[in-house]
Amino acid sequence: MSRYVVSGLEFRMGGKRYADGAEIELPDADAKKFSRWLKPVGTLVSASGAGQKPAPATKNTAAKEPKQ
Repeated sequence: MSRYVVSGLEFRMGGKRYADGAEIELPDADAKKFSRWLKPVGTLVSASGAGQKPAPATKNTAAKEPKQ
C-alpha cells in the first residue's frame, strides 16, 4: 500500500469521499487504475511552501508604512 494525493477532482472509494488535495492510502493495483487522478505523496510542491528553504533575508524585508 502506498499513499497518494487526490488531484483534480473529488474521489470516492470504499464509501468514503476524498476531496481534491486529500491524502489516501491505496493498494498499488487500485492506485494504478486511478493514476490519472492520484499523485504519490512527496512528489507535489506544497502551495504553502512547506518543506522548502526560506528565501534569503534582504534589507527590505521589513514592512514599510505608506507615505502620507
